[in-house]
Amino acid sequence: MVLDGRYEVVREPLFRFLRKSQLDTLFDDAQVLAVPTAIQDSTERDRRLHFYASLGLDLLGLASFYVPGLGLPLLGIAALQVVGDVYEGYVDWQLGDRQSALEHAFSVAVNVAQTALTAAAGAASEHLLRRASFVDTLAPVQTAQGQYKLFDPRLEAYALNDDHLAIGQYASVEGQAHLRTHQAAYRVAGDFHEGELSIQHPQRDGAYAPKLRHLGDGAWRHELETPQAWQGVELLRRLNSGVAEVDEQVARDVMWATGYDEDRLRRLHVEEGAAPARLLDALQRWALHERFPRLRGAAFEQHFLEQQRVASPAEQVLLRDFPGLTARGANEIVQQADELLVERMVDRQRVPLALAEQARWLLRDSRLDRACAGLRQAEAVNADTERLAFGLLDEWLSWPDTQRIELREAEPGAMALASMGARSAAEVSVVAKGRHGYQALDGSGLPLPGASRNDSLVQALLWQLNDAQRQALGDAGRSAAELAQALAQRAFAQRGELATLLGMAPVGGRVRPPVRLGDGRLGYPLNGRGESSTEALHQAIRRLFPGFTDAELEAFLASADRQGVTPWHHYFQLREQSRLLDSALSDWRRASAGPVQNVRRAWVARVIRRAWQRQHRDGGNYQLLIHGWRVGRLPRLPEAVDFSHVARLALRNMSLLEIEPAFLQRFSRVHSLDLRGNLLTAVPPSIEQLVELGELNLAENHIVLTHEGSQRLAALHRLVSLDLHGNLLGRAPEVRALRRLRVLNMRTTGLREVPVALLESPTLSLIDLRENGISELPDAALQLIRRDPSRVYLHGNPLSPRAVRQLHGLMDNLPAAVLPVRGHEASLEAARLRYLDGVAPNDRSHRLAQWSNLAAEEGAQDLFRFFADFSQSADFQRQPPEMSRRVWGIIEACELNGEVREAVFQQAAGPRSCADQMLLILSALEVRTLAAQRTVGLEGVYAMRPLLQLGRELFRLDQVDRIASLHIQQMRRSDPYRAIDEVEVHLAYRVGLAHALGLPGQPSTMNYSYISGVSRHDLELARLEVGLAENGEALSRSMAERDFWQQYLQRLYGDRFEAMNGPFHERLEVIFDQREQMSDQAFRESVEALQTERSAAERTLYLDLTRQAYERHPG
Repeated sequence: MVLDGRYEVVREPLFRFLRKSQLDTLFDDAQVLAVPTAIQDSTERDRRLHFYASLGLDLLGLASFYVPGLGLPLLGIAALQVVGDVYEGYVDWQLGDRQSALEHAFSVAVNVAQTALTAAAGAASEHLLRRASFVDTLAPVQTAQGQYKLFDPRLEAYALNDDHLAIGQYASVEGQAHLRTHQAAYRVAGDFHEGELSIQHPQRDGAYAPKLRHLGDGAWRHELETPQAWQGVELLRRLNSGVAEVDEQVARDVMWATGYDEDRLRRLHVEEGAAPARLLDALQRWALHERFPRLRGAAFEQHFLEQQRVASPAEQVLLRDFPGLTARGANEIVQQADELLVERMVDRQRVPLALAEQARWLLRDSRLDRACAGLRQAEAVNADTERLAFGLLDEWLSWPDTQRIELREAEPGAMALASMGARSAAEVSVVAKGRHGYQALDGSGLPLPGASRNDSLVQALLWQLNDAQRQALGDAGRSAAELAQALAQRAFAQRGELATLLGMAPVGGRVRPPVRLGDGRLGYPLNGRGESSTEALHQAIRRLFPGFTDAELEAFLASADRQGVTPWHHYFQLREQSRLLDSALSDWRRASAGPVQNVRRAWVARVIRRAWQRQHRDGGNYQLLIHGWRVGRLPRLPEAVDFSHVARLALRNMSLLEIEPAFLQRFSRVHSLDLRGNLLTAVPPSIEQLVELGELNLAENHIVLTHEGSQRLAALHRLVSLDLHGNLLGRAPEVRALRRLRVLNMRTTGLREVPVALLESPTLSLIDLRENGISELPDAALQLIRRDPSRVYLHGNPLSPRAVRQLHGLMDNLPAAVLPVRGHEASLEAARLRYLDGVAPNDRSHRLAQWSNLAAEEGAQDLFRFFADFSQSADFQRQPPEMSRRVWGIIEACELNGEVREAVFQQAAGPRSCADQMLLILSALEVRTLAAQRTVGLEGVYAMRPLLQLGRELFRLDQVDRIASLHIQQMRRSDPYRAIDEVEVHLAYRVGLAHALGLPGQPSTMNYSYISGVSRHDLELARLEVGLAENGEALSRSMAERDFWQQYLQRLYGDRFEAMNGPFHERLEVIFDQREQMSDQAFRESVEALQTERSAAERTLYLDLTRQAYERHPG
């Protein structure tokens, strides 16, 4: 028996004292039962009772120890039963912690007993559970016997008294495996090389064994840790073993210098990300400056680079093209990149644009890091630090007209390197930069009182400030050390503005690209341990879902409550899912066909686990995206593991031969499935079980469509979009049962004839049959095309002259119809020369590189095919300089930013980019470019305001073009024989009003504006007319018709559109069910009428949502 007690003096025989204590306790608690007085918190009470009930503890039996007439066993026996059923590791705890835990368990029992005693009388009196803060810190764990118990996550009893191991070091000590983590040294068991260990109790073999996971570079984390609660320097030290013992002040200075605050570091830990290269570079630079204080400039940089690891072949390509990038930084880019992208880089010896963009951002950020580091470490001062210090002070202080301070080399006639104060000041004070420091000089070139040539930069600046300015600085004006700290803090707070302050050129459209696991820039709210009585539950849920915000956590618990599941029971189910998932992923990794595949599978396993943890979002939906990682086969996910929260699943370019049914079936509610670019030979089995699937992309596989595969597709009754592009199918899919299908991509699928059954579908609004082997068009196909020629696309097929004539004949009486066939300009080189023709000689090499870089990207073929076709168009030939400018604008935007590039490539690949109205296609590409640029890095509601502003600008541009067209008509009426250059007139209005109206994408000047016939008076009248036309209703109607906005609304308000479509889908089902009783014409007319009604309802919803958006964001 283990006795627990209090520290107090015993003044009587021991057993008499114990007997008296027992009786006092029993009477006290019986009194509590009889006379409850506390006001209870029902949520707190219910959650704790549910937890103890779920442990299988007989609470009423435990309560009988307190109630006369129900039995009175010894207090020690009761204590043993409680601790055995509820707590794991109780014997290891301190006396005070034991007492708190025991009292808490008995207070729950009292509550249950009271409820039982008063239930017969129908009473609802309840008792407030006794607070026990120590119990709130305990975590529920599952023992080897399958029981859930509360456990102290601090693991103090597991720590070994072993100081010989370094952090992250694993060794055998007297036949036992030992590992030192950031917390302590432990005895461990398991597979060290797989990064999967468990912590063993040093004395009790049957004790719970917490799992350990290796996060890389000597960083280990056990299963019960909550990085959300970490604070301060611990957040940096826990990144890896190499920074575990960094000095606290150095750590804070480096965090300031690199812009990594606590929230960003905490997010890194939550996402289990590696230590950022910039942070490690900054720490290494700091250490080298401390060690070699006189080593500066190029000599220091050379020594710094020599300390880094040897670069791999892929990293060497990056280092070659981006001088100044560190090997560590290059490695980070390569590690985060798609595997196929890295292979192409090595094979072609060309850096893909996506990686080039990341390299440019890394160089930019690293330069800012070095500039900021000099504010806190005098040895690290460089030219950027000097400009930064001057710039920050210039913005901070008020400057009289007579005061100006410049930084110059300490030699006669030296140029100013930086300055602050009034530019018009007659007398200029100087901070002279010498070999050993900085010296403050007055306007005559004499040292200021107290100034020395060995002063630091900040000290010299402080000497130059007058008394009023020092007073304005507050505490920062008292000493150079305090001023340096204040400047560093201001630089940290203004991180986003420092590049402009230093005169650095913008990078990639000013918004950094996303990276695979994030760098923490989203931040993570501090979630330390609170005082809530539900803290144990919250902490337990956070261990499973570390990315949850407070609001998401509460919503999650509320959802469980609505389903009638108690929170703790729900937690136990999820904990079991987590265990099964970890086991399956570990087995999958161990089955790897070598170390390379093991690394790949480890990475993909982390991504899969993070998706289960609900850490991947696309707007409001959860997603799992894996691109370019060749892992052989996918893991078999246990049936009990649920990914039904995932709405979007993408497994692209992974060279998968098959999709395991045991993997796919876990995503039972997925709406969008993208399997593009694999090696699938058949439609994946079990895909028909994804009953909510609305979008399916099977493009660029090796699929041959069998009867079985067609049946699987036909079972997807909710399918709206199906992409089979690039598969030699052998046959067209059966779409009769796909009553909601609207878009079907059959481009390059080896078809030899038009699938008439597809054209008969009344619901399909787009049928892409481009680049097949179709040569003839039967009469039935021609008649079906005639009904709606804009929905069928036949470009790139070897149509016979007869078929082309037949198509032209169809179009004769159809105004504004889009002919579904067009040839292409063969020579891309000739097109490039046409676009380069108007480029200034000193810009030609830059433009040539942009063209080559973008053309080499995967997916660029359709865009450049359009550029080639457009260079031969009449629109281009009428105004080559203006059209070239617009094309180069698209090329430049695509080269600089990956999100823009992907959006434009997707637009160009669409069938409508092959229409004959080429100037409209160019305009559509420009609008898509602008929309993507405005929303880079934004999603959901955060993208709404910039898109609405773009809509306002496009409305104004449309109005300007309308006025220009009216001006041209007026000119023709006044002089029918006058030669009018319509492009020049439109340009005159656009350029003349670009600044006043904020028109997007317009040139700043135009040549020969005098020949347009547009006067300043015309421009002023146009400006006023546009202003009068612009109002909320007009903006809303204009915006509601734009494709990019409609797509945005569908993503943001998917549930609203689903609700709108629901009744139409039901009515459509009725029409299809009655098809046998209807003639073909009646059936088609019924479907078309319903489609027309549905389209009208959709347009109304677009307009209503747009009006609401402009009401929320009127300016």
